[in-house]
Amino acid sequence: MGPSPAKQGSEKSPGSVDGVYYGVFLPPDVPPSVEDNEGTVVFSDKSEALKLVKKYKKARFKAFRTMTDAMQFAMLGPESVSSCPTSPADVGEKPSPFRGPKPQDMVRFRKAIEAGDLDFVKKTVWENPRYLVSSGDTPAIMQEGSRYNALHIGAKACDAAMCAYILQTVGSEQFMLHFYGDTTDTQQRCAVLLDLYLNTPDKALNETPLHFAAKFGAAKVVQVLVAYPQCDRAATNKFHQTAKDVICSRVTGADSGLKEEISAMLDEQFYVPVLRSPDNSVQPVVGKPFSPCSPLEEQCRDVISPVMEVQALAGPMPRQTAELFRRRWKTPPRVPLAQRRPPLLDQDKGWEKVGRELAQEWKVAWKEYWPFLDTYIDLNSPEGLQLLEDYLRKRFKSASEGNDPSLSPSNKSTSLSTAPMNGVTPESPMAELCSALRACRLSSGGGKPPSRHPPPSRQPAHHNGDVRHTEDTIPSHVTSPHLYMEKSCQVFAKRIADGFQLGDGDAEFLWAEMKHLNVLVSSCKSDNRFSQLDFHRLHSRLGQAVAARMDPSDVS
Repeated sequence: MGPSPAKQGSEKSPGSVDGVYYGVFLPPDVPPSVEDNEGTVVFSDKSEALKLVKKYKKARFKAFRTMTDAMQFAMLGPESVSSCPTSPADVGEKPSPFRGPKPQDMVRFRKAIEAGDLDFVKKTVWENPRYLVSSGDTPAIMQEGSRYNALHIGAKACDAAMCAYILQTVGSEQFMLHFYGDTTDTQQRCAVLLDLYLNTPDKALNETPLHFAAKFGAAKVVQVLVAYPQCDRAATNKFHQTAKDVICSRVTGADSGLKEEISAMLDEQFYVPVLRSPDNSVQPVVGKPFSPCSPLEEQCRDVISPVMEVQALAGPMPRQTAELFRRRWKTPPRVPLAQRRPPLLDQDKGWEKVGRELAQEWKVAWKEYWPFLDTYIDLNSPEGLQLLEDYLRKRFKSASEGNDPSLSPSNKSTSLSTAPMNGVTPESPMAELCSALRACRLSSGGGKPPSRHPPPSRQPAHHNGDVRHTEDTIPSHVTSPHLYMEKSCQVFAKRIADGFQLGDGDAEFLWAEMKHLNVLVSSCKSDNRFSQLDFHRLHSRLGQAVAARMDPSDVS
């Protein structure tokens, strides 16, 4: 056949290469001639291997680095390579099911961004994410010569809403899952792509989208970009200029106020938060200003302190403005008492209401957490109103179809229902209030208590012989436990407020009233009709009811 590599030893032919072996595979159905069988099927000279391959139509040859691999190929053929199991690391990435847009489609998409057609952009990127993400997990190029991506185009057009949507979309895990399907590194892909969009320079002047927004005087676009911690404010162009150095350089007759506003945004920005505990076990506070570069310090000093969560925040704004904003937020204005205490009258959203009005007055962005939406949003903004509209539409649809669990019969025990319960025809709320008022009795210390146990009297604590609340104090016809406890709170609130107004509001009086309230709560907890109620906020509700009945002039 041909000479073996051992026979070639020191005689190197022009086609031989050191460390390369050529294995020749001869199919079994084409037996070689006698002279070929005398040699080997592994060569170190490519020309010798080609001579043998040309003799047989179905012969194949392949170059290898080792003699063992060449012999294996000569004996088993191409199947020996293709049949080897491959490890998961050797398998390439799953190709994307979306095709790359044509150049004319990309031009149409770029013009839509320049024209501010947000609806078309939303529809297009969700139909084909390749309009924003290229095949290499990099920003898609909108303009080939200058290498502009979508954020460059949006910043150049001074469209803050467009830029915000682009950044929100490329940083969304849902968008990445829609693009790639189920992947384990979705969060990392989002972080990398968001960083590339924010900090990738163009090809002409080596400028980032932040340079574009600053030099075209787009203050709202600058505000959107610097809100992301990944945005590099110190990036320089080919002339070694930062975004702060080129403020309004492309704006004719720019206002000095606009330049100062953009310059302040390019400095480190701060936010002022409202901190609350999840269970309202401690009073909410207005936290110290913080920035994305220096996150909010941990508020818990020991293991028994409750965790404080950010429920609302105002900003971004410069440090000095943030300090003044926080001081103004914490200091009540000099107005009548009834108008200056919303945090006391509204325990859930009092501080947020003050901050919301203050942010509108100072023209500062505002974000607030709404549990039913599970997001931070300003409901006064168009985005917030649209989100609320979508939520209400979804709830209405679920209620119409009967699929809303919050409207199921098991969750209607605390609502004002007129349907019969346990075979007893319910009374109207006014009838229940009259029944509760008829149960109120006043008794002296030495008198015999009435047969129907009355609510506790407003006597000092040493007259404890009259406190005889048991389960019998709860009327048997109660159909709405929530309404019953609310009316009871109003009764207690009226008695406490009257005590303060009559001058009886001393420590012993309050102690007696709280003791009576605790007895009522204990009796309610032992009644199965009140098992669905949460009594943790009863004292807070009582305080609100007392404050609502108090005259500001009566508070010393």
